Formats: sequence, structure tokens, C-alpha cells
Amino acid sequence: MRTIVMALVLLLAAGGARADRVNGASEALNGFRAKVGLAPLAHSGQLQQAAERHARDLLARGGLSHRGADGSTVGDRVMRTGYRYCTVAENIGRGQRSLEEIMLGWAGSDGHRANMLLANVRNYGLAWEKGNIWVLVLAAPGC
Repeated sequence: MRTIVMALVLLLAAGGARADRVNGASEALNGFRAKVGLAPLAHSGQLQQAAERHARDLLARGGLSHRGADGSTVGDRVMRTGYRYCTVAENIGRGQRSLEEIMLGWAGSDGHRANMLLANVRNYGLAWEKGNIWVLVLAAPGC
């Protein structure tokens, strides 16, 4: 019983560390979009799930890729959550120690910046994993 309780405590602590890393994501992302007159994005549990799964996959296999270990694309991973999208995009990063660092890095990269400024996306999910792995999934629901 003591082992189960300890495992649960460790699991909850790890989840808390992840949540702390992405705390403020809505404000950061929507503030960035507001500067160019774009609508704010709403957090999506389904996109969060897709981002977290890919972050864990990247941690498990090392490296940095938009393709999953199973060959999946961001679209495949989002569809598996039940989210039906019209537009989907993904930013990934490794090594940045804070939300501020990753947002600055993505803002300074043409492709990542373009994803964050897609006018038609409405939802996002942002995940952090050990090793400072970051995955941002943005999408617009079905067309």
C-alpha cells in the first residue's frame, strides 16, 4: 500500500511540474496574437492530449521530429483524440528552460511564428516534457 501511495505522489508531482512549465500559455500565446490583431485561442483538452503524447514520444526516442515513432503526423495524432480539424499546425522545440524562452524562440523563427499567427486557428494545446521538450498544437475545428 505504501508503494502505491508513493507512486501516486510521484506521479502527481511530475504532472504538477509539467503544468507549472506551461502555466501562462494562454496569456503568452494570445498576447502575441493580439499584437497583430488576431483573435485569441481557446485551450483544447484534445489538442493538449495530442501535444503531450508527442512530447512523451520525443522524450522516449530522443531527437526532435514532427513525425511520431509510428510515422504519425500532427494531423494523425490530433484525429486520434477525436478532434476533427480543418487546419492543424505544430511547433516543437528542445532545450528552452521556460515558457518565455520557447515563445521567444518560436517568435524568432519564420515557420514557427507563421504557425502561431495562423488567422483561422481557434484552439491550442501546449505540452512540456522532461529534457525541456515543448510541443504546441494549433488547430481550427472542421470545415
